[in-house]
Amino acid sequence: MILEGIGYALFKRLVEKYMYRLHVFREFYEKCMVRTPFIVYISTGLLYSIISFIGVFSIATCIHAFLLRLDLLIAVVASLILAFIAFLISITIVLYYPMYKAKQRGAVIDAALLHTMSYMASIAAAGASPEAILEIAAEMEENKEVSFELKRILADIELLGYDTITALTRAAGRTPSSTFSMLMDGLKSTIATRGTVWEFLMFFLERVISERTAYLKHVVNSVAVMAEVYITMMVAFPIIYVIMLSVMTLLGGGIAGLDPMLLIFVFIVVILPAMGVSILIVLDSILSKV
Repeated sequence: MILEGIGYALFKRLVEKYMYRLHVFREFYEKCMVRTPFIVYISTGLLYSIISFIGVFSIATCIHAFLLRLDLLIAVVASLILAFIAFLISITIVLYYPMYKAKQRGAVIDAALLHTMSYMASIAAAGASPEAILEIAAEMEENKEVSFELKRILADIELLGYDTITALTRAAGRTPSSTFSMLMDGLKSTIATRGTVWEFLMFFLERVISERTAYLKHVVNSVAVMAEVYITMMVAFPIIYVIMLSVMTLLGGGIAGLDPMLLIFVFIVVILPAMGVSILIVLDSILSKV
């Protein structure tokens, strides 16, 4: 909280001056549903980036000058380069973190929306009004993100005085889920044209189910490919690599003047775990949206 206040006080005018260039990031930030205002978030991010620049520059200068015993000018230049890289990385994280959170929140909503739409369709088939459908679905919904989106629509209608069509339009524009946005747009059009709500919900539910089925098939194929990559990289390749270098050790050979046993040690301790972690990251990114 203290750093937020300091960052806001120092960089408020600078952020306001270039706010028009940050409108894309602001849209994603608002979809994250973070309570901190966007201008405060960016100001604090700038402060953190400057702190990282100063910290990396100080540490790198000490390492270059006292441990590596480099010339002072070379040490300062090298430290400035590293500090500038750290500053850019920090700024990138600050700008793209809301995009990551918005997409993550949208994936959570998409995964839970099938149950929500089936429940809404059953309520609509009983003859309930659109407002009653949204209210009952918001009360019965177990997923917090979907329930929050539905309750925001009800708040726009009951507290802010918007009509149902306007509230649905606002909900379609601020949600991070493309499926939920299309659902709200379709529901708005159905209400405006006095169509049958439950028929639209059933049609949209069938469409989402077919898209979900196709996506799950794609995920299964991707997992199968990753399984083959895992067997190749983590089982077959290490065995072949170790056998080849072991034979070279027995024959007295080397690679670029390096001992084959040293290369085996580096491969087992550094490269092999890194490959395993990279495969886990890719696999997690594939399965995180299921």
